[in-house]
Amino acid sequence: MIYFCIMEANILVIFGKNVQKYRKAKGLSQESLAFEANLHRTYIGMIERAEKKYYIKKY
Repeated sequence: MIYFCIMEANILVIFGKNVQKYRKAKGLSQESLAFEANLHRTYIGMIERAEKKYYIKKY
């Protein structure tokens, strides 16, 4: 169980860094990305800092 938690935390950090990298590459602020994604602006920051667990829905 501990291994799973560590692995999950690493995935959150990697994903958050990638969100930030691609957001900056597109020249978007956290606020503008949040608007486009229909999310609150603070939620983007929490994802980038791996402070928030989130779920990705596959369409």
